[in-house]
Amino acid sequence: MIDASQIYKLIKAYASLDDKVFCDLHKCADANKCELPQHHFMLNFDNVKDTYCRNNKLTPCKSADGLSYNDNGILFLIEIKGWNLYKEHDNPQSEQKVKDKVDKYRLAVKLTDSLNICKNVLPKAETITVPIVYLVVSDIRRNESLESIENNLALLAETSSDLSNVYEEGIKSQLSLISDIDYGFVENCQQIDQELNSWIKAREVQLV
Repeated sequence: MIDASQIYKLIKAYASLDDKVFCDLHKCADANKCELPQHHFMLNFDNVKDTYCRNNKLTPCKSADGLSYNDNGILFLIEIKGWNLYKEHDNPQSEQKVKDKVDKYRLAVKLTDSLNICKNVLPKAETITVPIVYLVVSDIRRNESLESIENNLALLAETSSDLSNVYEEGIKSQLSLISDIDYGFVENCQQIDQELNSWIKAREVQLV
């Protein structure tokens, strides 16, 4: 029986990839990158997608950013959505602009395309069923130390609500429309290892 770790290795071999960690897969708003080392191996699933589309002469499709697994036998498709870089580059001034941005993410489409890639690159010799979690990771980091009173007052002067809340709720709203697979949202990218370890069980998905 093929389990999550073997699926990871088969897809890694298919695309001739090296193991990465989460920090390798995302652009961090902090020039010093992440403060905590990451330990779970991950594949750059964008590279898997590119290999798959090239091999099959397909127009590039959507895909998640990463693929990983944990010791509990769960496979993770990981989507990275950076709040701080988006805020820095786009400087959103209203809730509607944030909502419009999140609407363009099309998370359900990325999930469907990623699952289809997995289904088409895995060997067809036997039925493959595995627990899968679709995990969206951001860097909102609401649990970090409280900002100064001056910063909080400046934020209140700019907008009637915290736009990071709008961003997070928009992502969660998209995830809530996904009914056939377990999903999660991580609001602090520093907690990715802890989050992956925390999943003990998930709904099984038949890939082959």
